Parts: sequence; structure tokens; C-alpha cells
Amino acid sequence: MTAVFTNELKLILRRFGPMGWTVFAAIAVLLVYGVPRYYSYQFLDPKITLIYASLSLLFALSLAVQAFAESESVNISAAQFVAGKLAAVVAFAWTTPVLFLALALLSLNLIKHAAGRLMPQTPFLASVLLLSLLLTLLVSEVAILLTLQLGSPDIAKRLLRIAMFIVVATLLFGSNWTPQLRLSALDGSFAHTAFLTAPVIALMDVLLYRAIVRSLSH
Repeated sequence: MTAVFTNELKLILRRFGPMGWTVFAAIAVLLVYGVPRYYSYQFLDPKITLIYASLSLLFALSLAVQAFAESESVNISAAQFVAGKLAAVVAFAWTTPVLFLALALLSLNLIKHAAGRLMPQTPFLASVLLLSLLLTLLVSEVAILLTLQLGSPDIAKRLLRIAMFIVVATLLFGSNWTPQLRLSALDGSFAHTAFLTAPVIALMDVLLYRAIVRSLSH
């Protein structure tokens, strides 16, 4: 499993290529410095925290499809093979946006250093990161299953991108739920709901993982 994880992580980094890394660097600068500088104190809006966390789903979608786009002959069990690849996809897809968010918060605190410590509510932030991790794994598994079932990475990517576009568009342009989100982030109800929901998503993750293993075993 460790060898599969290391190899897949290397492949993920290699697939970007020079142009991909240039675009990645430009996006990183925008998210780490440009966005917190532009929004100033409004950067602490729970909606923005959710948007940053949701970026992991977009990363996971593409990386998971690519990881299982071609059949490979391996000398380990299907369970170890899937676990290694999934771990690499989730490690990159989830930690990258989390790092962006951490550095963006650092930028905000350096820009507005006179205002003291500026951070989202701790329970809200913790619950968002937990849900983001579990949903990143879920999206990765759905992408892999679609790729295996459809036999076409391109079709799987298109279908999942449409779904992700709808989710991101709702986060960006939805306004009806924004005041409710702010209130739930402040009074702790979002975190309470998130921690109650987490075991359900974790169970779905386990079931989908088993489905992928069965699919590769046949």
C-alpha cells in the first residue's frame, strides 16, 4: 500500500507539467494573498471558508478519475491497491486547499495585524475541515466507480464536473442561505450538525470503498 501511495503521489505531481504548475502557482497566489487582501475582514465570512474547503472536491474529482483511467497489473490485493491510490488522491486534494486557507488566514492577519487575531470560529472551522475531508473521499470514490463502470474517464469527468459546477455555483451565488450560515457558524449549530452527519458520510465512504474493491476483484 505504501508503495502504491508513493507512486501515485509522484504521478499526480508529474501530471501537472510545467504549464499546469504555472497555472497552479498563479491560483495559489490569488487565493493566498489576493482574496484576503480584497475581502479584508469579510474574508472571515463562513461562506468563504466553505468555498475554500470545497476546492478539495474539484481537485479530487479530476485526480481520482486519472488515477484509475488505465488498468494496471499489481502484485498486491485489490483492497491495498485501492487504499493506496485513494490515500494519495485525498492527501493531495484535501491538504492543498487547507494549506491555501491557512496561508490566506496568515496573510489576513499580517495585513490587518493591528486588529489582533483574526480567525473563523474554531468549532465551525474544525467541522468544515472534517466534512471537507470525508466528502473529498466520497467524491473520489464516486469518480472512481463511475470511471470503472462507464469505462470512459472523459464521460465520468464531464458528468462529475457538471455536478461540481452546480455545487460551486450555489456556494458562490446563493444568497438565501448566507445569513442562516453566518448565524449557525456563530451559535455552534453548524458544527453540531456537521459532527452528527460525519459518521453517516464515513459509513458511505466505507461502503463505496468496498464497492470499488469488488469491482476491481471481478
